[in-house]
Order: sequence, then structure tokens, then C-alpha cells
Amino acid sequence: MAIGKKSFIMYIDQRGIFEKLTNEQAGLLIKHIYAYCADENPECDFITGLAFESIKQALKRDLKKFEGIKEKRSKAGKKSANIRAQQKPTNPTHVDFVKTISTNPTVSDNDNDNVNDNDNVNVNKTIKTYSQEVLQTFDECIKSFDDHLHPKTQTKINSWKDTIEKLIRIEKIPPDKIIEIIQKIRSDDFWAKNFLSIPKLRKKNKEGIQYIVVFNERIKHETNQRNNQKGAGASDESIARIYAEKFAKYNQSK
Repeated sequence: MAIGKKSFIMYIDQRGIFEKLTNEQAGLLIKHIYAYCADENPECDFITGLAFESIKQALKRDLKKFEGIKEKRSKAGKKSANIRAQQKPTNPTHVDFVKTISTNPTVSDNDNDNVNDNDNVNVNKTIKTYSQEVLQTFDECIKSFDDHLHPKTQTKINSWKDTIEKLIRIEKIPPDKIIEIIQKIRSDDFWAKNFLSIPKLRKKNKEGIQYIVVFNERIKHETNQRNNQKGAGASDESIARIYAEKFAKYNQSK
């Protein structure tokens, strides 16, 4: 038998063989089967050998299947190890959120984020690898969404993780800031019904401002309100316009 194989299979249709033997002969056959599977090369009498022949062929077929499965698993394990060895974790620099967005207004990653609020995604279905930072951020962010909103297919899961990866790598937004924005916006009565997927964060509103910027400005505005500062009662759109004006002034000063 193969190294590492600790069991063997007996089949119901082999019962007929045992029915034709006496109890003593059946016992000898069982012992012979165990000895054979333990690679002890046992000897036996004519009756036991004759009864064992068909069982022996079944054992050999099962052994061949076992060896094939073992080989496939070995190759898959080596392939997975090679992929992990080649993967290099990313560690983006964390800088001030608004300052980074302002100083990177025209960054393009040349990817087509064809995503809507209903999670219709047009991306490659291949399982991708991501840095531990992206995976941990994804695990925290998804907790803010109801179970029925969670991505169910690998394509949609990739889209959510891609968005997080780009927010960290391109927009330079710290993971904890992404998590904070999602948690606070999803707790808003209005946005809980309209912010249904993470990919929306990189989409733009009608004024051309990314929703993650709109959301961040809204959070800042509400914080100011609580601290009795100016600007009470502003809408999402007015917040976006304020940010757009700041953005334009910055470009003019360059």
C-alpha cells in the first residue's frame, strides 16, 4: 500500500464472497486483507487466495486513485507556495486625507471601474491576491454592510477589494480612515439606503467629486456642527461645492 495511506475500502458487492465462506474462512480472509494492506506479503491457503483475488484488484484500483489525488495535491501545494513567495506586500505611506486628495486631483489608474450601487461589476473573474493590509481593511469594512449586501461572487469580491486597494495605493487614504468613513456613512439613515457597496467610494457625483471625498467632508461638517462651529445645515451637494471651490483655488495657486 502507499505511504501515508491509513485505510482501505470494502464494498457491499463483495459481501457475496464472504457469504460463500465459512465463518472460519471469512475470518482468515479478513486477516489476510489487513496483512496485505499493511505490506506484510502474507501467505494463504487456496480458498483464501481465490476469494481474495477480486478484492485485491479493487484494492489496487483504489490505491491508484489515492496516488493520483496525492500527486495533484502535491502539485497544487507547490504552486500555491510559489505564488505566496512571489507576492510582495504593499505598505502605502499614510498621509493627511484631504491634503492627499487635493494634491492628486488627476490621478488615473487606467482601470475601468464599471460599478453601480447594485454591485454590477465588470472585472476579471480570476481570484486575485491582495496585501494583508487590504484584506484586513476589507474584513472590517464589510461589517458595516448588511449580510444581503455582501458580495457573493468572486468577481464582486474582487471589485470591493480592488476599490480598497486603489484608495490606499492611489488616493493614499489610510485604512483606518476608510473604515471610519464607511462606518459613519452607513449609520446615516439616508445613505444606509443609497450607499450599498464599497466600489461607490471611487465613483463621482454629478459635480465630479469622488463620493469618498463627499462623505469625508460631510463627516467633518457634522463634527463641526456638534462643536458649535459655522456651517450648520449644509447639504451633501453644498459640501461638495465647497470642496470643489477649495480644490480650484489650490490648482490656481500652483
